[in-house]
Amino acid sequence: MMLLRIVLVGMACSMADAAVAADPIPRREIIPGATLMTHAERAQYRERMQAARTPEERARTRSRHVADMQARARARGLAVVDHAAEAPPPAPDRRKR
Repeated sequence: MMLLRIVLVGMACSMADAAVAADPIPRREIIPGATLMTHAERAQYRERMQAARTPEERARTRSRHVADMQARARARGLAVVDHAAEAPPPAPDRRKR
């Protein structure tokens, strides 16, 4: 009986570890200039970023967007701060797996 209990606990732990590894928590990006955008524009930006296939393509899409938002902000007498460009790279995931 004790051996069965140990086996079941071990199986549950390994299944939980597999679930964490298979479904990592996605990082949510702060969209530069989001306050200058409509809800539809934010949705379109997210779709373009998700459709980008490579990190380079995402970087190009993002930099074009930042330039567009900076132009929009200047036209309104505002400034857009690109926090992602100033921030250090994210720390590696240190969760136990």
